Amino acid sequence: MAVCVEVGLDEWIALNNVDSVEVSLWTGGLAGCVAVAIVEKDLAFLTHIYSEMNATNWETSYKPALANAIRRAIPEYKEITICQVMVGDDQRTERADLVKHWLDADVLEPNDARCDATVCAKSPVVRIYKHRGGTMQVEGPPGSGQWGQSLTSEDLARNRGILVQGQGFLSSFGRPAGLQ
Repeated sequence: MAVCVEVGLDEWIALNNVDSVEVSLWTGGLAGCVAVAIVEKDLAFLTHIYSEMNATNWETSYKPALANAIRRAIPEYKEITICQVMVGDDQRTERADLVKHWLDADVLEPNDARCDATVCAKSPVVRIYKHRGGTMQVEGPPGSGQWGQSLTSEDLARNRGILVQGQGFLSSFGRPAGLQ
């Protein structure tokens, strides 16, 4: 059975995949927002950073919250194989560049990760997925309906097929998917 988990506004979720489950971790509505997708072995980390993030509150609030979330979720930074910053806008944004430069300087390079952070524009929806027996992949598809029924962070406790490595919110704006 495929499991599809939606990440909400200013929410982060990290899942440890088990081989018997096909999993997708996704978020949408990225107009003005930024998503960060990180893959480390069988672990998928995804966050949706709200468009209220700016250079000032990045330093005082978002960066420390994201650093804490990544530390809690990813045990071995050097095993990171994919790190993408996705934006729904037509071009890179200051918001995306702040996140990308911090990821490279403070997370990836000091820990000898296997990749650098990349920025992908024109991606209003992003998902991390793994098919049974495959490797984790990141894509920015045109729509989300083809993935089937989505679970939210509130549904994860009832689903025994995946291991939740961590879940939380980056700010007071944070909401599980489906909630305003």
